[in-house]
Amino acid sequence: MPNPRERWPYVAHALAVATLFGPTLFLGEVPYFRDVVYTYYPDLVFLARSLRAGVFPLWHPGADGGAPFFAPYPPHLLLAFAFGATWALRLSVVLHVWLAAAGATALARQRGVAPLSAFVAGVAFGWSGVVLSSLLYPVFLAAAWMPWVVLAWTRLHERPSPRAAAALAVVAAVQLSTFGGEVCVQAALLAVVLCPPRRAALRELALAGLLFVALASPVLLGARALMADTARAAGFSPAAALAYSAAPSVLLESLLPGFFGDLRGFSGAQLWGEELHPNGFPYFVSLYQGPLVLLLAAFGRSRRLWALAALGVVLALGSNGPAGPLLAHAALFRAPVKFMFLVALALALLAGAGLERARGRGPLALALVLAVPLAIGGGLAAADPRALAAGLAPLFPGLAVPHAPAVLAAHWPPDLSRAALLAALAGVALAAGRAWAVPLLLLVELFAANVRLVPSAPAAMLSLRPEVSALLEPVRQGPPARLFSCGLCATPALGWRGRPRTDRTLYALERQALAPRAQVIDGLDGAFDEDRMGLAPIGSALPARLRDPAQLPAYFRTLTLGNVRWMLSWRALPAELATPRGEVAVPEVVDPLRLYELRGALPRAYWVPAAIAVADRRSAWDAVRQVDERAVVVVEAAGVPPPAGVGASPAEVEYRPEGPHGVRVRARTPPGFLVVVDGFAAGWQLTAATGPVPLWRANGRYRAWWTPGGEQEFSLAYAPGWRGPALAGLALGLLGVLVSALTGKLDRSRVDA
Repeated sequence: MPNPRERWPYVAHALAVATLFGPTLFLGEVPYFRDVVYTYYPDLVFLARSLRAGVFPLWHPGADGGAPFFAPYPPHLLLAFAFGATWALRLSVVLHVWLAAAGATALARQRGVAPLSAFVAGVAFGWSGVVLSSLLYPVFLAAAWMPWVVLAWTRLHERPSPRAAAALAVVAAVQLSTFGGEVCVQAALLAVVLCPPRRAALRELALAGLLFVALASPVLLGARALMADTARAAGFSPAAALAYSAAPSVLLESLLPGFFGDLRGFSGAQLWGEELHPNGFPYFVSLYQGPLVLLLAAFGRSRRLWALAALGVVLALGSNGPAGPLLAHAALFRAPVKFMFLVALALALLAGAGLERARGRGPLALALVLAVPLAIGGGLAAADPRALAAGLAPLFPGLAVPHAPAVLAAHWPPDLSRAALLAALAGVALAAGRAWAVPLLLLVELFAANVRLVPSAPAAMLSLRPEVSALLEPVRQGPPARLFSCGLCATPALGWRGRPRTDRTLYALERQALAPRAQVIDGLDGAFDEDRMGLAPIGSALPARLRDPAQLPAYFRTLTLGNVRWMLSWRALPAELATPRGEVAVPEVVDPLRLYELRGALPRAYWVPAAIAVADRRSAWDAVRQVDERAVVVVEAAGVPPPAGVGASPAEVEYRPEGPHGVRVRARTPPGFLVVVDGFAAGWQLTAATGPVPLWRANGRYRAWWTPGGEQEFSLAYAPGWRGPALAGLALGLLGVLVSALTGKLDRSRVDA
């Protein structure tokens, strides 16, 4: 721990981050951008509910038609349990930005720079565009721990001890639990290059490795189970792996504020360069670090850091650079632009070191070299944006679009002029020996440029409006059934009632329409959510291009096979497929939000007299298309009993969920087959009064088994086989950490004595 006189940078980071997230911390607002509404907040809601009910959830019955769920990240577990989902959402973003900034400061101090310079390194990393535009992504969480992992590695090699080994193992295991694998790789690369392994530390390094494997065993085994039967486990195609490769002009945005306009805007008139990104939208809204960081980094004299920054750029280019063929085979990872975290931290450390060496006229001259072109660009954009766009179009073809001059006129004059002024002031301060002013200028610059990356809205945005909640009452009161929503963005050509189409408006309406996975917030079950991370079981999701309500006939049977009985749509659905059950007017949109009941949806659990056995999933899906699903179930099995005659009495099947990990089915049926329309996974076990019963994958995705008929009660329980070994490994790891910490304490006591 730093002595009291050196703690001020960490306190200053806390105050700065509190200012940045003031509306979130003090005004009751919440983050909402990107996947917050679709994924992170619904998952926090489910996690908090489960933990407070005394269950560590490994199965999610409310999303993807029932699928494995695993959230091992300790800070989120603590926040969700202690404060609930909404405050966990607020506190998580604040905590991790502070962790990123404080970690970069601590690492810079470890490398020998003064507290003021280390504070600059923290600001440069924690407030960088790549960190602030990735809030709550797994890579964002992992990036917050990135400098701490490197710091623990460095301390282990400088002063080898069991305690240092335990510290490295704990921090690395926590980082891995974020599932931000790409950043974990970057942290390891940064650590090894900055501090190559030394022979004197090999024993402690081996201890750290053993402790890490033990501590991370739940993550390693759980992640393996989570990825089973998903697109990520099958390996991304080269095209998917290289999606979001950074074009050179995208990298230029790291120096030029507002270069592409407002990348948070959903209207093409607010930005240019859409053609540089898949679906017209970037993975990171901003990569901005700014000319002040570059100015200071220019005086950082670390060849290794510069080499790492250059390597990060090459890797971020992906298919646009020499590393494309290598990254195309990184089947578990995608989006090469994620390697910009390596660039951001390397430049931040260089900037911290550079502040101590930037003296005299050199920094002033370089500051002017950076500031003058920025000022000229801002002035030209203000004076004649049309001519500027035409002049730059040969270099940046995206500027040839008709609305580009308006984007330049709106963003370049204020953003480029501000960056130029602050860069020049920083050069003057350095030339005058006023280094203390540089951190203030850097904070002002990054705050002004990047505050737009952390938008927030009143917490009510995450709740249903009363009229929408009333519309959904039939869904809550009916038998167990799933809901599907087309969502707003998948519905083309909606009419608007005069309000501007801001990102806040669109996300708020997507929440009201229960866009994929948002139904979890309201305790409803959904299926065929959009697979945003490649972790949905195969066959459980629909891509965005198919969610258009006009295409309902193409995927209608898929919905009904998955127990989707209810559908929300902004468009009228065909009467032969869906029955209207209500609608509600939404002030922002001309079309009402409509609730439909789909015709022919299967119940959650039902009986059929016959089954067809197939060898694999593809054969199952082919067979399902040829049969009447109410009379025949297609199962993946070596063989099944022959069809049974239908008894005189009708079949009665009762489905009762018992928490996320259990289901009880009571049936009074003739001999035949029971089908439960819940996702199939290897960890599900089926028992009857007579003992275990074989459970088969049904209709390519769900569950089925044979029943001898009569009155029967069956119990399904999810108990994946990896739990026992994972808990044993974790217990051994914690014991090893405790012993290592006590050993280090005893050694220190002997030295003091």
